[in-house]
Amino acid sequence: MARYPKRQKVKRYRRSFYTREMRLKKGIGIAVLVVAVLAAAWVAAPHVLDWATHTWYTVVRDRDLSASSAVSESASSGTQSTAASEPAASSVPEKEPEPEVKGTDIVTGLWAEVDVTTLTDEAAIRSAARQLKAQGMTYAILTLKDTAGQVYYASQTAVGAANAAPTQVELTSVASIFKEEGLVPVAALTAFRDPAGARADHALAIRYQGQEYLWLDNKASAGGNPWLNPYAAETVQYIGDLIAEVHAAGFDQVLLENVQFPSSTSAKQDYGATTVFYPTDGSSPIMVLMGDRTYKTVYLKEGRYDVVLFNRSFDDFGNLGFRGEDAYRTLEAHATNVVTKNVPSTEIIIMDSPDELAADCMESFEVTPGMSGNYSSGMTNWGSKKIDGSKNGCQLCFLPQKLTQKITVKIRIKGMNNIRNATCKLDGIAESVFLASGQISEKTVAQEFCLGNPVYNSGSATDGTLSASISVFGFDAEISHNLHLRAELVDGKTTFEESFDDLKISQLEEGDGRMSIFIDMTCEKKVPNVKVEGSSGFDANVDDWEDEVNSDIDI
Repeated sequence: MARYPKRQKVKRYRRSFYTREMRLKKGIGIAVLVVAVLAAAWVAAPHVLDWATHTWYTVVRDRDLSASSAVSESASSGTQSTAASEPAASSVPEKEPEPEVKGTDIVTGLWAEVDVTTLTDEAAIRSAARQLKAQGMTYAILTLKDTAGQVYYASQTAVGAANAAPTQVELTSVASIFKEEGLVPVAALTAFRDPAGARADHALAIRYQGQEYLWLDNKASAGGNPWLNPYAAETVQYIGDLIAEVHAAGFDQVLLENVQFPSSTSAKQDYGATTVFYPTDGSSPIMVLMGDRTYKTVYLKEGRYDVVLFNRSFDDFGNLGFRGEDAYRTLEAHATNVVTKNVPSTEIIIMDSPDELAADCMESFEVTPGMSGNYSSGMTNWGSKKIDGSKNGCQLCFLPQKLTQKITVKIRIKGMNNIRNATCKLDGIAESVFLASGQISEKTVAQEFCLGNPVYNSGSATDGTLSASISVFGFDAEISHNLHLRAELVDGKTTFEESFDDLKISQLEEGDGRMSIFIDMTCEKKVPNVKVEGSSGFDANVDDWEDEVNSDIDI
């Protein structure tokens, strides 16, 4: 076997090969290098900072500093001479240039609210303005639409006109006089907290999904109110039109309040249901409130009863009232938002769709001696639900059926772009409905509603359709009806009207067995072209507005 020569081992020692003199020279070299770097940084720092600052304001912030270059140079020379004469003085950072401010921008100053109901004439307006100016105020805030939905000026919108406050102010005069007195008038408009607007046009309101009646922020008996739906195009259009109106009148600043969703502990308020037991001997009825709509245990005296069950309670509806509550056969539901017009003849008009109503009934239910004190009577729409009780107990099951009917109206219009807002009036609507029988009243009335949902025809910027859906107690499609269209045009003074007698009516059965009504009509006349003034209606134009200003809104 071959043998390799044995390698020599090298022993390494932890020993420095630097002498004391070499280590001293190395330390001096490092110190000199540090001093040189610090000196270079000291000299270059002002130039680097100037370059970084200029880049920030010209590139990132998009500002022009060329106008202030001369001032900067003189300031720099002055600073250098001062630094030379007083080397110990500390440097003062250059003040950031102030951004350009437009005359209408809110920057600083005191503000105060003005009671618009006191601005009745020019003297009162000027007196209020001078008083605020004497107090050192800069901005005067005027509430032109409050949390009740009342509008305090002559709005050209259909909803705003329908909810006009008792006191109206002349916007142009108020804005001009306040400006003459050195104040900035600010128009305060409540956005989505608007019960009057929601009731005037359900298309603007928050509603229960798939249903026509309004969502309330509390029970009606506790003062609950509907709100506008921020997601609805009609709501955006309405608020936008109000802003356009006050802007055109001279209010350069608009303060939107209640830009929020309503507070609620749940997505849907629990209204429960109501059951009324009518003794057949004519004694007083017994009302039972059902909190969760599924069942309720009650105790009744011996005897026979006629029973009615309906959704919600007597005072929890927004636009639904009751009469004839004392008797089973006469219990009747009717709309509450109703007006009577005597020109040209007496006419009753429902101004708001009734809430959705559903009911069921049972006749001659008998409570026997064996049940008395030893039974449970539960009202439920689930036949399989079990209710505790003895073998002598009794369970009543109800299946409520809708007593209201949906009508959808669509109108095809040439020149729709000239319409600011439009309303329709449909006659032959049942005035009321009886809960026990489900029969509608023989008396008929008219129902008025706002049209919305503008859809332009393909390839057209002028022609299209307007539509709306309403809820009614009953509608006989076999008899003749009249539909009247009235539209206010974008010039603020011209109206367009057309009546339809031969209505094209079709019916579609809904899943619950009720029939939905569809009315599809075409205007024979064309809406005339007019010049736009103020709000632009369905053909919005904001070309004459000022530049867009982005602002944060606290919610």
